[in-house]
Amino acid sequence: MLLWLPLFACLSLAAMADEGGSNLERQVKAAMIYKFLGYVEWPPGVFATPASPYVIAVAGAADVVDELRRITQDRTINQRLIVVQKVNSRSDLNRIHLLFIGDEYNKTLHSRLIRRAREHSMVTVTEVESGLDLGSVINFRLIDNRIGFDISLPNAGVQQVKLSARLLSVASNVETGSL
Repeated sequence: MLLWLPLFACLSLAAMADEGGSNLERQVKAAMIYKFLGYVEWPPGVFATPASPYVIAVAGAADVVDELRRITQDRTINQRLIVVQKVNSRSDLNRIHLLFIGDEYNKTLHSRLIRRAREHSMVTVTEVESGLDLGSVINFRLIDNRIGFDISLPNAGVQQVKLSARLLSVASNVETGSL
């Protein structure tokens, strides 16, 4: 599984432009979101039963929802199925394990969703310049015309999730300071 992350992170946007541009960018981000699940440890009690699925929720990125549903269909991670659902700023965030907030949401809505997500143990993933400052655990960004991601360990601590050292090793930047 770890081999997929560097592969996706190395895809350049110049190459993407030849193959559908933003569509391929969304496919890469969806694949990375799917793979992130395998590198997170949630606290006890987050899953209702040992067979409960992972729930990925997506706000403001319908194309990512469609791609995630395609990627995760009939697949498991750690013997758990994956459910993908759309949410908005007023949706119930209970029993969600990973929340992706697309760049279509403005800064205020990002902040509101992340504040609400902090009431639950989940990984929040964004794709805006100030994503980690807003409280996100993982934030996608372009690095030398490639898709990369940064991680905030303090934000992960607030969310009560532990990230694998293997995931941290492929991040472009890891914030380790206190909140």
